Amino acid sequence: MNMRHDDTDRDAGSAVLRMQLRALRTDIDPPPQVWDAVAARLDEAAPAPPRRRAQWPLALAATLSCAALAGWWALPQLRPAAADPTLAATFDALDRDARDLRAALAQAPDSPLLLHQLHRVDALRRTLEQRATL
Repeated sequence: MNMRHDDTDRDAGSAVLRMQLRALRTDIDPPPQVWDAVAARLDEAAPAPPRRRAQWPLALAATLSCAALAGWWALPQLRPAAADPTLAATFDALDRDARDLRAALAQAPDSPLLLHQLHRVDALRRTLEQRATL
């Protein structure tokens, strides 16, 4: 039994069948009254677009709350040992250095050295705050 021969016969039969089916196909356009009826039904059933509520008040409230939070966070933090002048001077120096580094980063935002220094100053300030509260 030759499998290849059977496959060839099957493929030839399929090709003939496909050609016969294509010959049967004819396109028939519906009469114009059908399209008029469809258009009329679509116009009747078309709902009004939903009315969108203005979202700018919500966006404004979110912006103002973010600005208030940023302002509160940027306020000078309470220093636990404000009575010690040396500690207060160190906090002031670290704050001044961080402010200068942020200004320098605004001028050169791609500088890895400035970013590293800012992280270092922030870490020193956090360490000093932790030690001062103990």
